[in-house]
Amino acid sequence: MNELIEIINEITKYGLNPNLEVEDKETDLEKNLLKIDSKFFEIEYEFDNKDYPDFKKVKFPNVIENVKTNFLYFGFYHKVLNCYELNKDALWFFELIFKAHTQEHIISLLNFMKRKNG
Repeated sequence: MNELIEIINEITKYGLNPNLEVEDKETDLEKNLLKIDSKFFEIEYEFDNKDYPDFKKVKFPNVIENVKTNFLYFGFYHKVLNCYELNKDALWFFELIFKAHTQEHIISLLNFMKRKNG
């Protein structure tokens, strides 16, 4: 679980912070997208029947703008994975949303990066 949170933090830093000074940002992002893609296959969760608060997008109003400052040439690919307050039910949600939607975006973004950078 902690490893998953670390990977998510490495990805979301580009949406939470503008103009990050990171050496070779694209390689760093690509590495972490591949890590989260492979982590998906290791997830085991236990449903706990608790109600957790909904994610509040308004707490992070500048995510898209921050990603744009960190990746000027990504155009359409200004997507950020929003996963916070991970817990057992969040692992269930992560598996569901990842398999149904997020993985497709990650693969598409990785393909875009590969074509762009050769």
